[in-house]
Amino acid sequence: MGISIGPASYAYSVQGTRFPGTEIPMFFIDCPEMFDRPAFYTFDADEHRRFLLFTRAAIESCRHLGCVPDIFHVNDWHTAFLPLFLKTTYSSVPEFKHSRSVLTIHNIGYQGIMPAAAVADLGLGRFEARLDAADLARGLINPLKTGINFADVVTTVSPTYAREICETTARHGNAGNSQEAPQRRRWNSERVDYREWDPRHDPHLAEHFGPTDLRGKIAGKRQPGELDRARP
Repeated sequence: MGISIGPASYAYSVQGTRFPGTEIPMFFIDCPEMFDRPAFYTFDADEHRRFLLFTRAAIESCRHLGCVPDIFHVNDWHTAFLPLFLKTTYSSVPEFKHSRSVLTIHNIGYQGIMPAAAVADLGLGRFEARLDAADLARGLINPLKTGINFADVVTTVSPTYAREICETTARHGNAGNSQEAPQRRRWNSERVDYREWDPRHDPHLAEHFGPTDLRGKIAGKRQPGELDRARP
C-alpha cells in the first residue's frame, strides 16, 4: 500500500500477529524507509512526516482490514493529528461516522512543534482553515495543541497531572493556550488496578519495591527480560 505525505509517496505494509496468549489481533505499520532508523525518536528533518505517515496509515489500514474502531486512542503529539483528520479529511467517510478519539498526554512539555511550511504535509486541503490561525501567523503548527482541540476526550496519566495542566497553562506554552481552554475540555485520568499491578506484591517481578524503597526497581531494570516474561 502507499500513502502521500506532502510531495513524497511512501510504500508501507501491515504486519499482523496476536497478543501473546490470546486471540486478540495486533497490527503493525511497516515502512522501512521511514521507520528503519537507529532510534525510535530522531531529530531528523522529516520526523514529523514519520508520525504523520504512521497516523494516516493506521486510519487507512482500518479501512482495508474492515475493522473500524469505535474509539481511536492516540498518545502525545506523535499521533495527535488523528482527531483532526477524523473531523476533516475523513469526516465524509461512512466507515468512520461513529468513530471517536481519545488523546492521552504523558508529558505536555513535548508538543512536536513544526514550521507552518509543513502544512502541505498534512494534506488537509480546504480544511487547513481548521488549524490554529494564530499559530500559523507565528510560523508554526502545534500537533499536541491540535489534538487537544479536536479530540473527543483528553486523558492524562493521573488526576494530579490533569489539574496541573489546567491550572498552570502558562508553563506549557502553546498547548496550554488552545482555542478551547483546557478547563472546558473533558479531562479524564488513567487508572491502575493496584490489586493486580502493585509492585510491592506482584509475583511476576524479580524484586519487589514501593514508594519508600526503590531498590527492587533498580534490580528489575538490570533484568530486562524478566518483565517481558511477566505476563502473556
